[in-house]
Amino acid sequence: VDDAHRRARRLLEDAPERGMPNVLVVRLDRIGDVMLSFPAVRAIREKYPLARISWLVRPQARELAERCPASDAVLVYDYGRSGEHESLFGYFALVRQISRRRFDQVFILHPTLRSHLLTALAGIPYRAGYAAEGGALLTHRVLDLRSDGYQHESRYAMDVVRSLGVPPVNEEASMLIFDADRQTAGALLAARGIMSDEPYAVFHA
Repeated sequence: VDDAHRRARRLLEDAPERGMPNVLVVRLDRIGDVMLSFPAVRAIREKYPLARISWLVRPQARELAERCPASDAVLVYDYGRSGEHESLFGYFALVRQISRRRFDQVFILHPTLRSHLLTALAGIPYRAGYAAEGGALLTHRVLDLRSDGYQHESRYAMDVVRSLGVPPVNEEASMLIFDADRQTAGALLAARGIMSDEPYAVFHA
């Protein structure tokens, strides 16, 4: 009861928890957009060096999110066909999982009713995202101007974290490279007759 009262008072005073917040970052769209959100997560880390920062992503983005230098953990939301959370039972199992982790803040960097409802049901006190579908379930909203395309996706993500008092940082994105990654890349190159010390170019289409 005391903890619930403390959280409710903090919300009414519009003052996110300082120092060591437990933060969730939700991005349920494409792998490339998850990568472009890395600078926003780094901004959160620079604002709260002692925070615990977790991702919630789709299964195909899990390994990429694990390589974000500024985060600590990755949760997976598998709502695809035959996925773990496709059914109503699976959905509420995820709600309970998120609720048990007692997050203080969530930043939803890709607006969907699915994301907004999930984090509201999990009882996260501060929920920041875009004023889009389900935006009424958020406590802090920014205009969704992404379709205008007047700035880079990483800057739109930065706008969301700024809504909860996180100062922006430069948009340079970096990622962790594990030994297993180097071995896998080397094997792929070798299979195509390319030595790892030779210059080569990669095009994403």
